[in-house]
Amino acid sequence: MRRDERRVRDGTGRGQRGFALLIVLWTLVLLALLATTITETGRNEARIASNLVGAANAEAAADGGVAAGMFHLLIANDQHWAANGVAHRLVVGHEVVDVAMSDQDGMLDPNQSPPPLITALLRQIGLDDNTAQSLSNAIVDWRSPTDAGLLPMYQAAHKEFGPPHQPFQSAAELGLVLGMTPRIEALLLPHIDPFVQSTPDPDLADPVVAAALQDAIKRDHVALDPGSTDGPILVLISATAHGRGDAFTRRALVRFDSSADPPFTTLEWYQR
Repeated sequence: MRRDERRVRDGTGRGQRGFALLIVLWTLVLLALLATTITETGRNEARIASNLVGAANAEAAADGGVAAGMFHLLIANDQHWAANGVAHRLVVGHEVVDVAMSDQDGMLDPNQSPPPLITALLRQIGLDDNTAQSLSNAIVDWRSPTDAGLLPMYQAAHKEFGPPHQPFQSAAELGLVLGMTPRIEALLLPHIDPFVQSTPDPDLADPVVAAALQDAIKRDHVALDPGSTDGPILVLISATAHGRGDAFTRRALVRFDSSADPPFTTLEWYQR
């Protein structure tokens, strides 16, 4: 009996030791899994933080590029940058930044342009005569101080806004005009700027606007006066920073007037 009891006790002891070993092994597995999870989470957090830092550096560098463009446009020496669309490369911190400036006085101002010129531009981007005339009327009604009673038409078209009867505050506002579609807006926006405050300068106009000018003159006998070239100029400054992450582009629409104090006014500031 004692020998059998000893065997039972020895078997029980070995079973307890095996169970304890199993618990230890599973504990080690869980600890290893936990350590792996913590390590991977830390790497992901570090990667996210690095990306945020890189994006912030690129944004700051692009903003610095815009400031450099303003400075170079104001100085009157051989370091002067002309607003001719030519890109200039500089280094801001650890970022490489390309800065280009374009004179906007060749753009069409939807607030100042006569209706036949707006119609001509719409024809040049591919609209038929009837659609171009209808949309041109809607653009003029939007900016007109006189209420033409078009609000029910906007409501019937499920538009959230009706004509405010005041000048366009941004080019993007054209998307709210009755009859404007995303496709037409995308074709129109490269040629429109509501801050020009004058008729497009033919010497600065792109081919589409230049063709619209000629069309309006020939078809509608529109007399166009681009105004004085000695006043303020409107310049779009585009600065793209190429850093460790994705590129960041800052755009600023700036009006320069050498006779004013300060000599520039930032009209729009946005990320592309």
